[in-house]
Amino acid sequence: MAKLKDQIPRRKLIPVLILLYCESFNSTSIFTYVQYLVFDLKQDLTLEEVGNYAGLVASCWFLAQFLSSYVWGRASDKFGRRPILLLGVTGSLISCLVFGFSISLPMAIVSRSLNGLLNGNIGIVKTYVAEITTSATQAKAFSYVGLMWGIGAISGSFIGGITARPAENYPKYFSKDGFFGKFPYAAPNLISASVTLAGLVSCYLFLTENVVQEVDDIQLTNIKPAEDLDNNPSVNENIPRESENYLEGNADNSSSTDTLLQESSQAVNEQSEEHRSSFSLSGLKRKFKTIVDVKITQFPKTVNRDVGIYSCSFLSADVFRVCLMYTILGFAYTLFDEMLPLWIILPPDKGGLLFSTSQLGIVNAMTGIGVILVQLFVFSRVATLIGLIQTFRIGAVLSIPMFLFFPWTYRLNDYPVLLWIVLGYLSLLRALAAQLSFSSVMALIVNSVNFKDMGAVNGLGQSMVSFLRSIGPFLGGLSFAWSVKTDTYFPFNHHFMFVVVSLLMVLLMCLTIRMPLSLNKPKLESESQQRLISVQAD
Repeated sequence: MAKLKDQIPRRKLIPVLILLYCESFNSTSIFTYVQYLVFDLKQDLTLEEVGNYAGLVASCWFLAQFLSSYVWGRASDKFGRRPILLLGVTGSLISCLVFGFSISLPMAIVSRSLNGLLNGNIGIVKTYVAEITTSATQAKAFSYVGLMWGIGAISGSFIGGITARPAENYPKYFSKDGFFGKFPYAAPNLISASVTLAGLVSCYLFLTENVVQEVDDIQLTNIKPAEDLDNNPSVNENIPRESENYLEGNADNSSSTDTLLQESSQAVNEQSEEHRSSFSLSGLKRKFKTIVDVKITQFPKTVNRDVGIYSCSFLSADVFRVCLMYTILGFAYTLFDEMLPLWIILPPDKGGLLFSTSQLGIVNAMTGIGVILVQLFVFSRVATLIGLIQTFRIGAVLSIPMFLFFPWTYRLNDYPVLLWIVLGYLSLLRALAAQLSFSSVMALIVNSVNFKDMGAVNGLGQSMVSFLRSIGPFLGGLSFAWSVKTDTYFPFNHHFMFVVVSLLMVLLMCLTIRMPLSLNKPKLESESQQRLISVQAD
């Protein structure tokens, strides 16, 4: 049993990880060519106007997510995760095809907005992962979530960059009068659609609905010696046959079953030092020294069909706090991601590095490698060792020197080797800080609420962060332009916005003060450990 509790049901995890990869690939592939797309669709724009419209195309997806994520999350609580996930990936497939064949700027903006409106899968995937894990496996599972998102973002950006405008970039192979000349952004979106279609097919074939164990009343009575098992007909009489078949025959859902078994055994140990007990099923009878009679009044319940789509009954101080933490964290890194390319192309006399786009790509690639290394080897180990709250704090603290030191590297312009060494170190630190923070807060969100409202809470968090991410590029670009234009003295020069995001991390640290330690593990486990279990020994 202990081994089952420490294992992640891979048959359930792999389909949603594939789905998450598709979402990451699809949502990030446009950022490498969006400026060119705006210019090609509306060629009478100035460079400043191109930047504004490019920001609008990028932001409209987040605005649509802000409007729809909570509704999709609550819908998954009401109707189940699987149908909503399949509906979302279908919406992504259709909208990315429309976006790739856009012939006007309004068409591109509408299709990009539809992509966000029809798809709330990011939050639902996190909910699904939380449901199939326990406190022993949660950190590892969420490290896979961060890993797949990072791989999808890296490959999506790479594929989008090398396949956009093929007639312009590869005139030897593609004619300007041909198909890819007429639709210069069809290629990356056809690839995105193919990846998304693969995700849709795999999820349709292999993704199963989660069955959440909701046991309202567990009574443990009549503890008997193991040798009396075969002579005790009440053992099987008190267990509904559908419950027994489900627990014994469904290996994918053994984690939640095992949690229930282990907690029942622990409760009995606390009540009697002479007896050890657990649930007894026909396939488990000879694995325990004692047996109990089990009465389960509600078992199982798959979805919460009684809840209203717009119901907010789940809101609590803990839910609001962790969602706010996620929102501020996402906003801070959105500002930083917007400022970094703007700062890095500045001339040295303005405090920049005068990098080309290829050099900026190398910096981002180093960060991408760091993301993979952190999720493979660092996050799950650290979170398991010290808990999610402390892991989040470490990530927030590490973000502060990373944000502050980046703009100081312009002083190394005369020492290129040392400059790249320092940039490599800061890029890895950026990956470490971001992944420790984001992976931890995603797990904290699902731990703040019970299973029946988990989709809604993840949807709420996604909506909140999407709103600030939609205005982040605009605010970041405007504020950075002001600081460069003012260029007075520290911090009111090119350092200004880097100081601002550092202060946001300080605010995050303040939000973790006196945070309940119960958030370090799933709420279902915390509640069940506090449940009164009646045990009567013979």
